[in-house]
Amino acid sequence: MSGTKKITRNILSLVFTVTFICLMTAAIAPGVMGATAVDLGSAGNFVILAESAIGDTPTSIIAGDVGLSPTTGAAITGLTCSEMTGTIYTVDATGPACRVVDPTLLTAAITDMHSAYDNASNLTTPDYTDVGTSGDIAGLTLLPGLYKFTTAVTITNDVTISGSSSDVWIFQIPGTSALGISNGKNVILSGGAQAQNIFWVVGGATTIGTGSGFNGTILDKTAITMGSGATLNGRAFAQSAVTLSGNTVTFPTAAPPAPVASFTGTPAIGGFPLTVVFTDSSTGSPTSWNWNFGDSDTTNYTVQNPVHTYASVGTYTVDLTATNAGGSTTDTQTNYISVVPAPTTSFTGTPTTGTVPLTVVFTDSSTGSPTSWLWDFGDSDSTNYTVQNPVHTYASTGTYTVVLTATNIGGFNSATRTDYLSVLIPAPVASFTGTPITGTVPLTVVFTDTSTGSPTSWHWNFGDDNNANYSVQNPMHTYASTGTYTVNLTATNAGGSNTVTQTNYVTVEAIEIILTVSGTNAFGDMAVGDNVNVTPDLVNAHVTSNTHWAVTVHDAEGRATPAGHMAEWNGAAYTGTLGEVMTNPLSMSSDGITYFALSADPSVALWTGNAVVSQDNYPWFKQVTVTGDKRVASGHNYRIVVTFTASAN
Repeated sequence: MSGTKKITRNILSLVFTVTFICLMTAAIAPGVMGATAVDLGSAGNFVILAESAIGDTPTSIIAGDVGLSPTTGAAITGLTCSEMTGTIYTVDATGPACRVVDPTLLTAAITDMHSAYDNASNLTTPDYTDVGTSGDIAGLTLLPGLYKFTTAVTITNDVTISGSSSDVWIFQIPGTSALGISNGKNVILSGGAQAQNIFWVVGGATTIGTGSGFNGTILDKTAITMGSGATLNGRAFAQSAVTLSGNTVTFPTAAPPAPVASFTGTPAIGGFPLTVVFTDSSTGSPTSWNWNFGDSDTTNYTVQNPVHTYASVGTYTVDLTATNAGGSTTDTQTNYISVVPAPTTSFTGTPTTGTVPLTVVFTDSSTGSPTSWLWDFGDSDSTNYTVQNPVHTYASTGTYTVVLTATNIGGFNSATRTDYLSVLIPAPVASFTGTPITGTVPLTVVFTDTSTGSPTSWHWNFGDDNNANYSVQNPMHTYASTGTYTVNLTATNAGGSNTVTQTNYVTVEAIEIILTVSGTNAFGDMAVGDNVNVTPDLVNAHVTSNTHWAVTVHDAEGRATPAGHMAEWNGAAYTGTLGEVMTNPLSMSSDGITYFALSADPSVALWTGNAVVSQDNYPWFKQVTVTGDKRVASGHNYRIVVTFTASAN
């Protein structure tokens, strides 16, 4: 029953192995991996140790000590001192000339070699059993652990031993089963695996093919034979003979510990394209480096201190794998490199139009997290020019272009707003005076603009229908009619307009002159064309050009004569019995030369001349018409009162 179980286990193992060969490049799945290094004792000081013979077909290179016991040194053949980097130990004074005789040392070493073989071959609880195909482990990747075979082991193609520098591999090939590697094939170490931690425990003979490369300590119960040109990084311990043929055998020195990968990059943040200088700061003396910069660019990925350029915006995780003979470690720095865009710059200002001085509050609305700001307000004032949200006062009128440059680690960008601000002068404050503002018709007034705020245009409304000179700054205006006039002025500049109104500002009055002729006037015999000068009580007459005089004839008591008729005065009343009633009997003159009839509508131009002239004229009267060829009888006196009133036309 136990045999059945064993067969079943081997079949399953074989199926498992074949499956892995097909699917996973023959990687061996991990087991317990609890193997510990085989204790070689004092034998561990030797690179070649044999009991019956050591033979060499020159020329080999041996790096390490060689020992033969209990057979005498004479059994060391073909191996010369020049092939040695180390010491040849013998039990007697025979053998190569450079030998060192130390039977005690050799006895202890041989004893420890046997103990090591016995201990290693008797290990139980293997991690892997009969891997490969009928004992051929070619093409496999062998993970750390104890491997147990029930057949001979062959290596017909390269095999890989993969693990860290502290991992251990023990291969048990019991009984008389042999170990053989074909010509030109290799046992390859990967991931830091060390030859000093690999133990091939072989019951039968070990044969290393011509030109092959082998790694590990061979604890062989019989003989070890190396083909021509084969290399061994490890030890060759045989309980019988070791045969060499121009080989290189190297003592498996302890590998250094795997490096501790570490690195820095400068700069780690910036705009694109961002060129980063990476510096390897790994410890443990790595001998090779493999970088993953986080993008698809593999330029310089195996350089110790590469320079790498990131061409796109993004956040990048960087890996460095540092390797030496002891293995590899990887340092991963997540989101280590940040390639950021320059900000997108924008801003607003409030207000954008106003009168001087204009205070504007600027607000940065840039995206991309700028860290510094540089404002050009368009004038020569740099106050607050590095503030994110500055307040700026414009002291002069004008149109201003504003520029903001926003910067972050990724670079800078500028936003320009052309003719963004308009700073205007204030609207004027309109005011004026006029001289004179009171007088008789026609009245000419000189208006004077007294507005503040530098107006550039004026609009007058003089209160009458005459708009002459209405747009002149300081106009002269003549009022031709009597009345009271409201005047307004609208003053304008680039900042706006303002209107001032002065109600009932100008008063234009009529001219009234009263001339009284009184007393008893004896005309005597007045024929047609006769004239008589009347000496009145005369008030100074202020006469204006184009002034017309309204003349009314009254009797002594102030009664108006009918329609300007002249009647005879009998001492008590006008009568027509003493003379004919004459219609418009008189004409009147201011100089005795030019006469104007006193008609029923006696509006006649008498005195003419310059304005405001004092006249002291005496009127002249003459008879101009008669009725029925009659004349005023001689001796008859006429009493008249003539009132002259001047009024504007």
